[in-house]
Amino acid sequence: MAVAKRSSSLVEKRCNGGDPQPQKRRKTDAIRSITTRSMTRASVHNAVFLTTELLEHILSYLPMKDLLLAQRASPKWRAVISQSKQLQQALFFLPREADGHWELLFEPCSSATSAATHPVKLERVTQDEYEKRPGSFMYRSGSLNSMIFRHLLDSGLSRLVDRAEDSACEVFEFCARLSSTQPNASWRKMLVTQPPSDELYTHYGYANRGLVTEYDPFPAGATVADAIGRIEKAEAEGDTVKWEQHFLSTRGMLFPSDEEARMSSVAA
Repeated sequence: MAVAKRSSSLVEKRCNGGDPQPQKRRKTDAIRSITTRSMTRASVHNAVFLTTELLEHILSYLPMKDLLLAQRASPKWRAVISQSKQLQQALFFLPREADGHWELLFEPCSSATSAATHPVKLERVTQDEYEKRPGSFMYRSGSLNSMIFRHLLDSGLSRLVDRAEDSACEVFEFCARLSSTQPNASWRKMLVTQPPSDELYTHYGYANRGLVTEYDPFPAGATVADAIGRIEKAEAEGDTVKWEQHFLSTRGMLFPSDEEARMSSVAA
């Protein structure tokens, strides 16, 4: 009788895989597996977001405004953004070199009686060619601080070929009126263009005097504080600036679209 009970117990254990409490064991294994996967995911997450080079690369894909706000995410992110030359240039806090250089090419007018020429295309040139052939129709390739300013004309280079002349320039305005009650705001330290423009002009729209153009250029490396400072000074002197009629222009620099920036020439 004792032998029969022992045999029955062995059969039961074999059927249960040798474990007297199979359900509890399976549950424990499942919990352990979930915990292990969770720890693995956390390790991967930390490996990415706590590795400075990887985090810097990921942040470089953010739009400008999102990148500025990302500094609030954590002390680590703030440190990476504030100490990265690449990200500081993307935020227009540090200057960078031109993306490339362009030359505006002309051809004679079709009329046999006319000696005039007209622009036909912009062609990319090397930096050496740009420096060796300085002139009115040589341009640096750059970008506008799109967080603060917007194009007054259609963006892109082809429309500049259509209307190019000696004073061909990019024209832009403030996206919105900036507060004069924030003297320490970070946006005041931002550059207006990248690379910094050395020919930046202000065109005021006054409620009492109409449009007035200031041909006195800004200092090289003009910041948003320089641009807004002139308006604040005018208003402090009693003038009322009409923001919808106020704009800025820069010469000797073009703002190509992303597609045009990859092209070797842009025709009309």
